[in-house]
Amino acid sequence: MKKIAIMGAGGFVGRALTLYLSGQYEVYPVTRKVVNLLDEVAVASFIKENRIDVVINCANCGGARKNGYSETSANIVEENLRMFYNMERCITPKMKMINFGS
Repeated sequence: MKKIAIMGAGGFVGRALTLYLSGQYEVYPVTRKVVNLLDEVAVASFIKENRIDVVINCANCGGARKNGYSETSANIVEENLRMFYNMERCITPKMKMINFGS
């Protein structure tokens, strides 16, 4: 059975994907409380330890009032790119990564 990590599983899309895919695959819903996606070592360890086959990235810093989003913050782009690259570095030729973003 394929192991799928859904990064950003606490958000609207991530929660919906977790529910939809859970009956068909072994799903690992990843929220901020499970793994700090800004920490390269933590991301690599999680993916390696759980032998993840597919990473679905729904994670996003900013964009929501509940997260303290501020249009004047310069860290939003940097943090989103850091999360993406922390995941992307872990992808091997046998793995897949699907990225949701805008």
